[in-house]
Amino acid sequence: MVASGENKLAILEKIGDKNSSSESLILGVGDTIRGRRIIEIGEEFLAFDDGEKIYIHEDTN
Repeated sequence: MVASGENKLAILEKIGDKNSSSESLILGVGDTIRGRRIIEIGEEFLAFDDGEKIYIHEDTN
């Protein structure tokens, strides 16, 4: 996830099922995912218009 300056972006990996590959999604404030609009991108979280926050933990392996 990247969160810097005025134009904060989140880079998320969408994991496919056994028949499809994964893909990276680059999302910004105002973008919609699964029917919810992103209203804030922090260093470790995404906040949505429905009040939910999803905390992102980077894999350090």
